[in-house]
Amino acid sequence: MSFLAKQFRVARPTQQLEKVIEFYTKGLGLEIIGEFHNHAGYDGVMIGDKHLPYHLEFTFHPAHTQTHPPG
Repeated sequence: MSFLAKQFRVARPTQQLEKVIEFYTKGLGLEIIGEFHNHAGYDGVMIGDKHLPYHLEFTFHPAHTQTHPPG
């Protein structure tokens, strides 16, 4: 029996990308496992543990001035 590798990503916009990166990497000890710049106007970073099947993604767009907490 074989299992397919699955990946789970939670994505959230933020207006404080650098602070988010610092919190998750320096504060919680996770690592940046991927990032992108100016992709359709967005910058983003994927943070997690490369050995786990899930990670967090945070995005920033300069035109989006407000983000709301999950409802």
